Amino acid sequence: MAEAPKETAPPKKKPKMLLIIVGAVLLLGAGGAGAWFFLQKHQPDPAAVAEAQRKKDMKNRVFVPLETFTVNLADEHEGRLAQVGVVLEVRDNAMADEIKAVMPMVRSRVLMILSAKLARDLLSAEGKQQLALQIGDATAILLGHTPEPVRQLGAADAGNAAVVPVAAAEPFVRVNFSQFLVQ
Repeated sequence: MAEAPKETAPPKKKPKMLLIIVGAVLLLGAGGAGAWFFLQKHQPDPAAVAEAQRKKDMKNRVFVPLETFTVNLADEHEGRLAQVGVVLEVRDNAMADEIKAVMPMVRSRVLMILSAKLARDLLSAEGKQQLALQIGDATAILLGHTPEPVRQLGAADAGNAAVVPVAAAEPFVRVNFSQFLVQ
């Protein structure tokens, strides 16, 4: 008997299908990696953003100099004097104008604060920083801001040159001294 012709098996589609799946996975992986690389490359560096903001803030700052103060200190038996130049560093011209509008009251408050000090209080770095905080707080109150409770600087802060006298209330960036003499 003659053998019946063998049916030829249909071609295997598994290798073709497997090739398509592997190709699609590779294509998607490459696309995802490319997108990640592109997006990471274009995100700004946080340090660069912070530096740009700091430079912008520095450009806007305004310095309001107060006339030099010469006061008798509160030392009882010694006739001690202090001569102090104060410069208020504020965020913008609007705040500088507010301070200038009440300048006689600002000067009066600073004179009262200075004249209540003892020479030994003003000779240390901690004492100068505390004075800057008190001047900032007193001026902020005149401008209608509520300062934080008076902070006491610790001994660790006194020897640290990086500790900058900063006013406790919002309107100030810093209270600076342009001159400081105690006799």
